Amino acid sequence: MRQTLFYIPFEIFGFPLFGFGILFWVILIATAVFVLYRLGKGKANADTWGYLPICLIAEALIVYVVPNIAEPQGFPIRGYGVFLLLAISAAMGLLLYRSKKLWNIPADLIFSLALWCIICGLIGARLFYVIEYWPLIRQPNLLETLVDIVSFAKGGLVVYGSIIGGVVGALVFIIRNRLPLYATFDLLAPAVLLGIAIGRLGCLMNGCCFGAVCEAPYGMMFPPGSPVHLHQIEHDEVFAFGLKFAETPSTSGTAPDEAAPRIPISPWEDREDVLRHYAKDKRSAVRIEEVEPGSEAERLGLKKGTTVLAVEGYRQGTPVFFLSRDKASVLYCLLETIENKKDFVLTTDSPEPFRTYTIKNAGFKILPVYPTQIISAISAAVGAVLLLLLARLCKKDGWVVLLFFIFYPIGRFLLEMLRCDEDSFLGTGLTISQNTSLVLLLFAALLGWSVFRGPKTRAYEGRFQ
Repeated sequence: MRQTLFYIPFEIFGFPLFGFGILFWVILIATAVFVLYRLGKGKANADTWGYLPICLIAEALIVYVVPNIAEPQGFPIRGYGVFLLLAISAAMGLLLYRSKKLWNIPADLIFSLALWCIICGLIGARLFYVIEYWPLIRQPNLLETLVDIVSFAKGGLVVYGSIIGGVVGALVFIIRNRLPLYATFDLLAPAVLLGIAIGRLGCLMNGCCFGAVCEAPYGMMFPPGSPVHLHQIEHDEVFAFGLKFAETPSTSGTAPDEAAPRIPISPWEDREDVLRHYAKDKRSAVRIEEVEPGSEAERLGLKKGTTVLAVEGYRQGTPVFFLSRDKASVLYCLLETIENKKDFVLTTDSPEPFRTYTIKNAGFKILPVYPTQIISAISAAVGAVLLLLLARLCKKDGWVVLLFFIFYPIGRFLLEMLRCDEDSFLGTGLTISQNTSLVLLLFAALLGWSVFRGPKTRAYEGRFQ
């Protein structure tokens, strides 16, 4: 796992790179040269003008989004984003190669088709994630929410969303250009699985899409602060700083909108007065549920049942005390502390009226998990090879894409049994991906009926001389 590979500096030779800087003018000039070249050669068409909105979106991202998601060291190049780019490039390369070799389809046509699939696929993948994890995406103001929505390079794309979005984009392009439906999707299917195989390695770099706890020798370990570690802390599978927390019975299970918000204690000179009043009022809903034997927390005297009044979190790197209104508030600050590689500071009501403890950041226990990212990558790669072999053997359009809609949903349904990062969807006892798999298998049954009854044709044969 390596979420950030390196950083791009804000300036090059004293000139700004982002905003209205070097990148802005490079994209603007390159687009203008491309359009003028096509006009001069008399090759301008609807696809040529279709690049202009893409240019405008890229410029808007460079001017308004990139400066907001940059870090003090520069603009981060994420491992997830790099593998996503490699996945798109490999899928497009395979698609271009096969379409030219098999049917002599013009590269411009395939490139435009791939562009529609990629853009709609990325939109669908991110939209699927935003809908599924909206409480995590939503921020206090609109600008921060929009930045979080488009910050997909650090993770947050759902494969099923990309498949659905890509299919919609392909359908629009196929209808506009009057291309054969099944034959075109037969070309796309192996490329999509190749892209998924490489993209899953990006999930491994990011630490997302992880498996459940696995005690077998092939279990994979992730570092402190990783999504696996944070998930295990949130679900009380491991200790954090030697502690586990719980809410009092009177407030346990309170809906998020009804729970009291995290309130920073400010100004600093009033902190002791606020804590003294808060301890006397006995409104704190959080207590220490368990102390790890032999840990520093135990040596400091922290005990089971002690009420937690406040914890230290961070705002833009600055430590801030927060009143502990619920377990979520404590975990929020605790996870921030781990991410900032700081010591954990908490205030309790014992001894009276309160006492502050500082627990050193001395390492954490993390449980091994199933290597689901690697399993998914291998499965998709094997599926791509099978589809390529089938394409060489079958003499009828539709069988390749049919196998895709059978192979991938079954594999994904089984893989979800090894994962633990998604909850039951709508009380079905299955994750949203497993429910989607069942829907796609039903679609595959209808598709199979249509392909089986359809004529034995190869629609691209002889279409392009």
